Amino acid sequence: MTRRTVFRFHYTNNVTREFGNRFAEREGLSDTDFADRPDRIARLTSVAEDQQWANDLWHVARAVYLADRRSPREITVDKWTRTIDLSIQVREPDLWGPQQRTDLSSLLMMLTGDTWIIGVHSGANPPPALRLPDATEVALFSGGLDSAAYAFQRASLLDKNDKIVLVAYNRPLKDPPNRVFRDIEVLARRASGTVEMEQLGLSPRSGGRGWDSTIRSRSLLYIATAVCAAVNHRVDRVVIPENGQLALNPALTPARRSACSTRSVHPWTLYKVNKLIEGLGGGVTVWNPYLSLTKGQVSKIALDAAQGAGLGHEALERTVSCGHPTTARPFGVSHCGYCFPCLVRRSGLRFAFGDHPDATGYHFEPLRIDLTDPKNVRAVHIRDLSFWLGTEFTVDDLVADAPLPPGTNLNTVMQVLDAGRHELRDMLSDLVPATNIIRQPSTSSIQRTSIR
Repeated sequence: MTRRTVFRFHYTNNVTREFGNRFAEREGLSDTDFADRPDRIARLTSVAEDQQWANDLWHVARAVYLADRRSPREITVDKWTRTIDLSIQVREPDLWGPQQRTDLSSLLMMLTGDTWIIGVHSGANPPPALRLPDATEVALFSGGLDSAAYAFQRASLLDKNDKIVLVAYNRPLKDPPNRVFRDIEVLARRASGTVEMEQLGLSPRSGGRGWDSTIRSRSLLYIATAVCAAVNHRVDRVVIPENGQLALNPALTPARRSACSTRSVHPWTLYKVNKLIEGLGGGVTVWNPYLSLTKGQVSKIALDAAQGAGLGHEALERTVSCGHPTTARPFGVSHCGYCFPCLVRRSGLRFAFGDHPDATGYHFEPLRIDLTDPKNVRAVHIRDLSFWLGTEFTVDDLVADAPLPPGTNLNTVMQVLDAGRHELRDMLSDLVPATNIIRQPSTSSIQRTSIR
């Protein structure tokens, strides 16, 4: 197979595939590569004429996502690091000066671990005109435990003039997360407020074989969609709820450092996103309200809000936290039980539920996984987590792996990680006999692709 060093693409939001001689050496990408419904696109991405920066940001994020997927790591020299040269058609190219392009490239390097060369060009079509009623809040909603916790919490506190818009991609379109939204609606009705969920597809029209599977850049597309929705609803902040343990997501082993561990909601990622929005002239801020909380503390918030409205533990058990929930497994079982997000989820629900059993339903129980077998791919995350929990973790370790924004309170950050480590240790002590773990990091290349 021929090794590639640079992947080159040109993206347009026009329907034509004719890019002209100027971009003849580049692969053509366009809006037609997505199987989105026009009505959903309009509701989420229509903005006023003087707010075109937001729609341009959304098209840039779509272009990045497609280029990321169309640049397979396996054909690079080291089977991981890529250089992606991407030109993008926008409506207001003058806003995308050298500093904005540099900020975007830096953000993408943080997310994907690659070198990105970004160019912008005029000629994009304007979004359809659609004015939506004002909302009081816009938040991302994945159907996971953290986003549900925030929605539960806020929905239970609404008054009759409040309206929250939850922006969702793909997964919440189907049960069980759709049932979670129905629980959120119950809380909102009892509080006399309004909650709406706006959903958009993410899947390209074709793809799969030969496409890269790491999809690190999709978080930017999620964020950009929510930013567009906020602008359209005249809201100045987008909420992205993620517990501090997974937001910081420190590398469990040396093999997971940098972009080998997900940085979707890392404080530095949100800092760079906000810096980019500010540079484009936007007035929207992206914010994570749960950065200083552990998974257990977030789970307790969700449980308290649900029980206050007459809902039980099952409201939390319906959420989906698995890192690969689409893997074939018995009907009704959405969690593998052994990936890192599943393990963090289990530790959080154990903390919140106390003696009440977690009836989520996991396909594999760690007790039944041979953790001493170095070739057992289901043992990788548990073994690496055990290694991390048995190793001293310092501020130097944290900042060496990924930078933190200026003004970050390191004591607060380390406190949430330390508390999270205690929750994880308690969970492992319940689920896995100590004699069944090899306390050394895994070396398999699966670590690069399994946490997304």
